[in-house]
Amino acid sequence: MREFLNQVQPAASVRDSFSWKLNAEGVFTVKSVYDRFFCKLSGPALHSSVAKAAANIWSFKVPAKLQFFGWRVIHNRIATNDQLCKRGILDSNDLLCVFCKMKEDSLHHLLGDCEIVGGIWKKVLMWINYGPELSLKDLEGFPFILNKVNCLAKRSVMAVIWLASIWCIWLRRNAIIFKEDNFSFTEVYSDIVVLSWCWIRSYFKIAACCNFYYWNTSPLLCVEK
Repeated sequence: MREFLNQVQPAASVRDSFSWKLNAEGVFTVKSVYDRFFCKLSGPALHSSVAKAAANIWSFKVPAKLQFFGWRVIHNRIATNDQLCKRGILDSNDLLCVFCKMKEDSLHHLLGDCEIVGGIWKKVLMWINYGPELSLKDLEGFPFILNKVNCLAKRSVMAVIWLASIWCIWLRRNAIIFKEDNFSFTEVYSDIVVLSWCWIRSYFKIAACCNFYYWNTSPLLCVEK
């Protein structure tokens, strides 16, 4: 500090002033700070498929809270046990999936590999009844394969069902952990059907013939094209 101050030669005839060193004008701007720290604060570049899937989430016709939840799922920002362990919140002995109790609770396992949750996905796929061109893996990662569904109305309905599915699975997981609730396949599936129906009624123009019974049997035919 002393060496730095010795470099300054005060002059009584010159008025003191401040100068910002991060741009040529010497004037503070938010952009100059952003440019200075961008490389240090930003993570690795997103894969194009992840960036596109995350962007697709904001077009889904669901409550904003659920759009944000879907965005966090795409970016693997959900507090599963493996993530909590990395943050030092959970011990490494507490990582098992609450559904199958066999493998580590990670987002990939919870929404893809878990045999128990896989049964729910299979039931939802049968309910949607889109056809053989939509596989179970396609449904589990629906935001990544939107273009496989050419009809925009059906695509929108399936997006709602996908978000309702991951949300209900997540809520049940948390209920088992924090409320010592039990897993019920029937209840989780029923919650998905009812919740997605509520969103469809709120955000879509429903076909004249559609009611909850029709939704429960042929969901892709319930929204006008």
